Amino acid sequence: MEKKNFVTPLLGFVSTALLARTIKLRQSRHATGRSCMQTGAGTQADIPESLSESYSLIPREVEEHRSCYISKSCSVSYANSGSLHIRNGRKSRLFDVFGNSYLDTRNNVAHCGHNHPEIVRAVSYQMSQINTNTRYLHPNASLLAKKLVDLFSPSPLEVVFFVNSGSEANDLALRLARAFKVHTSKEKDATTCREPHVIAIDAAYH
Repeated sequence: MEKKNFVTPLLGFVSTALLARTIKLRQSRHATGRSCMQTGAGTQADIPESLSESYSLIPREVEEHRSCYISKSCSVSYANSGSLHIRNGRKSRLFDVFGNSYLDTRNNVAHCGHNHPEIVRAVSYQMSQINTNTRYLHPNASLLAKKLVDLFSPSPLEVVFFVNSGSEANDLALRLARAFKVHTSKEKDATTCREPHVIAIDAAYH
């Protein structure tokens, strides 16, 4: 049977309830002088030298730096009850610097879970080879494009654009729509063909 990933409101409720039980424990440890490295899993030898400074910060310093140097528009989950200092994750769980475990029901990035061994191996190998954009030929990009197009076959969708975020994808979609209107219109002047009207959900994410 095909496995489908989904999150129910019940899981979110359970996660919040479990979180509430650990708030006092985290707050009591928050004032300690232990660094994020010392309070998390692993040893100093596991951390690359380029990251050693950040892992030497104590939780209070992490929160102060975040508050001072990252825009307030970038919200922090559970800030009203004690922000989570997440150190690492595995499968469906998140772990904070104090060793507490949380069921991850809110992350919209790690679709395949955290620390998936095959993904870690693939990413580590690719980073050891090359990290660039699509200006150059590479088998990974070409094959991925083909596999994505095959998912829509048969369909008039025949090519793909690689982007790095949903916001960039939406921006590109608007540009393509405007270009298509100009291309299919009898009037080829973009300034007269373009209509600045877009239907969007009120208070949408992007």
